[in-house]
Amino acid sequence: MNNKKFIFILLDAFRSDYINENNTPFLNSLKKKSIYYKQVNPSIGFCERSEIFTGKKSLELGFLTAINLSDESPYKRIKNFSILIHYFLKIFNFTIFDKITRRILWKYSKLIGKPMHPQNIPLNKLHLFGLTEDKKKYSEKNNYKFKTIFDLAREKNISINSKIFTSLNYVTNFSEEKRIQILFNTIHEYDMFLLYIDEADRIGHSFGPDSKEIIYSCLSIDNKINIINEYLKKNLKNYELLIVGDHGMEKVNHEYDIISKLNLIFKENKINLNKNIDYFVDSTILRIWIKNKSNYEIIKKIITNNSFLIDKGKFILPSESDDDKMKYSNYGDIIWWIKKNNIINPSYFSNNKKKCNGMHGYLDKNISKGTAIYYNSKNIKKEKINEIDLNKLFDHFSEFINSND
Repeated sequence: MNNKKFIFILLDAFRSDYINENNTPFLNSLKKKSIYYKQVNPSIGFCERSEIFTGKKSLELGFLTAINLSDESPYKRIKNFSILIHYFLKIFNFTIFDKITRRILWKYSKLIGKPMHPQNIPLNKLHLFGLTEDKKKYSEKNNYKFKTIFDLAREKNISINSKIFTSLNYVTNFSEEKRIQILFNTIHEYDMFLLYIDEADRIGHSFGPDSKEIIYSCLSIDNKINIINEYLKKNLKNYELLIVGDHGMEKVNHEYDIISKLNLIFKENKINLNKNIDYFVDSTILRIWIKNKSNYEIIKKIITNNSFLIDKGKFILPSESDDDKMKYSNYGDIIWWIKKNNIINPSYFSNNKKKCNGMHGYLDKNISKGTAIYYNSKNIKKEKINEIDLNKLFDHFSEFINSND
């Protein structure tokens, strides 16, 4: 056990413009006596945590989105059961039964040791998909092809409390208040702490990133960070605090039902949709796998020539792209990104019953960014850095670990 502690706080979807004198008085004052990264640039997609833990961009890791086509789906063994339930619900349309079924499936995945919530994925397709960056526990040895902060810490006998963080494979996700309390209760038991605060993400999705609700949320988050810092000051002589908003969020102006659009495109061209392709629909990305590659040219033509899809988004064709784009190949034969300020709804993470007013994960580079503050209680460095890539914040973890020789 070391005298020095490292506390990493991830503020999910906390935008760079949220830190100011009115919205966040404490964070605004802390940035003036810290290394302050005004804008943090995540890679495209939805796998920011892996970037932080490895120091590599998400595509270098082979990650783009949280769920992907997989031979290791936790639901593969019960394929026939989930397909049967899918068609039963299609006939009788029992919404409450669908919810109960998904809860049972979630418990089943935990029981077999492969936790993955079924989200809103159609039950007849559930057996096709599995987790990507959260497939294994963070702390597992050699989790990725690059060393993680957990691998480096293990080599130096440095302990990490990641129970108060987040992952799609966590059996239990505590409330924010509980996570903070666990941090306080275990502050002398570990060397490093990974704390997750998701309030900005929750409020941003529901009310929008420029809403009055997000301003109240910023004040709430600021107060929580202030309370945490006061506790650290009273109980620790030496600590480092890294506070990171991993990405921003954009206002949603329009929702589009891409699933219905896809069905219509195939129907107009007299092609059977489900016999010819598998697809996954994120909130901003449509991914398509063509089952029979000999049909690639035909299917590519009818999809990429569709005027609606051309107008509302951008295509990436991994097999026809340069080396960088080849890294997309695991994520589909055809990838379509919707333009900023729009979302796909329903998607496999949502349904059209609940309006979404904020979203992230766009291909557009002209989007709001995250932000970061690094504070060292014993060695105060003041510096403002206008821009940094998210994966480069890994250096603060490795410097702390290497300082404990």
